[in-house]
Amino acid sequence: MAQVIKSQKDGKLLVYNGYVYQFNKNGTGKKIWTCAQKKLLSCPARLHTVELVPDVGEVVEVLKESSNHTHTPDAASVEEKQVMNKVKALASASTDSTSSIVASALQGASTACLGK
Repeated sequence: MAQVIKSQKDGKLLVYNGYVYQFNKNGTGKKIWTCAQKKLLSCPARLHTVELVPDVGEVVEVLKESSNHTHTPDAASVEEKQVMNKVKALASASTDSTSSIVASALQGASTACLGK
């Protein structure tokens, strides 16, 4: 199962086995996703999921994975995206100060994530 997270432009990304995937196209009875590092690192890895992709924070069934990534998984990058999503959610639902919101979102974050 892949977790659905929000992209910077309010789209959906998938996190699966430490890699991030972005939507590429619809296939017959499935959605096809490519590695988010496709352009930067020429990574050809792809993922096929069921057609219906749930809301952010939920999981989606993976039908097929082509796991020939040209790079290692980056857990800190994945965590960074999740922290940013948390900051945005807290900011839209709170009147707290910016520093308070950021501190709350960073609570429990790994050292690797904090270094980004």
